[in-house]
Amino acid sequence: HFLFVQKGLVRGIKLKIFAPSSYLNLLKDLIRVTLLGIQKEEIEQIDSLLGLEEKVDTKKLTQIVKENGYFALKRHDSSILQIEDFIQFLPLDIGETVNVEETA
Repeated sequence: HFLFVQKGLVRGIKLKIFAPSSYLNLLKDLIRVTLLGIQKEEIEQIDSLLGLEEKVDTKKLTQIVKENGYFALKRHDSSILQIEDFIQFLPLDIGETVNVEETA
């Protein structure tokens, strides 16, 4: 909502996400795949990660990568945004407090 409806992305304001340190990388990957799509390397490894027989169809793989690039969020110069360009992931462990205004 913040990035798109309230135009935080257009205004160049990063969404701040606070989470326990141990979850930050997993959360970053989840949001990255949701907003930017899966990366080619991840697609190539999916069969082995799931313990399946490898059946990578290179035509389908190429098509998925092209579609991800087409639909990905982009800068004004058409280059694809990285998750760090519009989201700031900040560690906040249980019991800690933080002043949001001081997390520039």
